[in-house]
Amino acid sequence: MLTEEQVTEFIEGTLVLVDWREQLKQSKFNFLHKLENRFKQITHYENISWGAKPFEELKPPTVEEVIYQCVEEGGGACLQLNYFLKLILEVLGYDVFAVGGQTQTVNDPKSHIINIVRFPKTEPGVTSSPDDKTYFVLYMVDVGFARPAPGIVNLNELPHSYKCGGFTIQLRNNPELERYERILIGGNPIKGKFESPDETYLDAHFTITPRKFEEFDQTMTWIFNDPAYSFFLNTTFREDQ
Repeated sequence: MLTEEQVTEFIEGTLVLVDWREQLKQSKFNFLHKLENRFKQITHYENISWGAKPFEELKPPTVEEVIYQCVEEGGGACLQLNYFLKLILEVLGYDVFAVGGQTQTVNDPKSHIINIVRFPKTEPGVTSSPDDKTYFVLYMVDVGFARPAPGIVNLNELPHSYKCGGFTIQLRNNPELERYERILIGGNPIKGKFESPDETYLDAHFTITPRKFEEFDQTMTWIFNDPAYSFFLNTTFREDQ
């Protein structure tokens, strides 16, 4: 696991946030915005490291390998980036847990990893609806793909929209299915326009079920090893996927 010394070195040396302790003390919520934004600026999404290995050596990383790749190599895929950020937030005292997301390329609720941060309503910067009678607010933090990212998203204030590749991506709450959904509107940033600018496509969905790191092992093995499942190995530019 990460030590306080490693976190300090990463924040000050890699992210170059020199006055971060004072910012964190003033507002953990506001500092999270700065940390997430800087994290996305400096670290990079990549899956090249898998392609550089012989096929028989491909396997999901251990926690130690996640830390090494993000610290020494500066990037990774969703598993590395989001789990590394989770480790940082835990050291900094955040109430954070990982959940699994299901993409349309892999029919498994752990084909993507997302962080959920829980803030008390009294935390400076946190917003909530007067109708919400709980004491906490859940925010989604997903740095597990290339920019642009959705930012820090209040799950009580959906829908939340942002632009990517000229198209709109929207996060929605689906109370009937008891899940949160990521919807593509008008087109896919990788594959291009839909037939209509109003056409929508369910890209991924997730629930607020905490997951341990090892729970992602089998799904990530499929994603990075098996062409029948892998977005990276066979589906990126195919129009029928």
